[in-house]
Amino acid sequence: SINKPSLFCGTNYHFWKVQMKIFMEYVNRGIWSVVANGFIIPTHVVDNKTVEKPYESWSQEEIRKGEYDSKAMNIIPH
Repeated sequence: SINKPSLFCGTNYHFWKVQMKIFMEYVNRGIWSVVANGFIIPTHVVDNKTVEKPYESWSQEEIRKGEYDSKAMNIIPH
């Protein structure tokens, strides 16, 4: 179905993974990219220490990747 991803029944993981990849790319290619490469919370340097950036100071690109991460977590059945 185009409207919802297939559920993993415990067997044939490789087939299920391909179906999930296709579904996520159908929704938006960026979603699969975040799944495949991981999402890294944006950081910046303060007093020579790397710290997480507050959401309010994320760039548009960082916000977009964060949205892809949220959508991926919503798509993956649990």
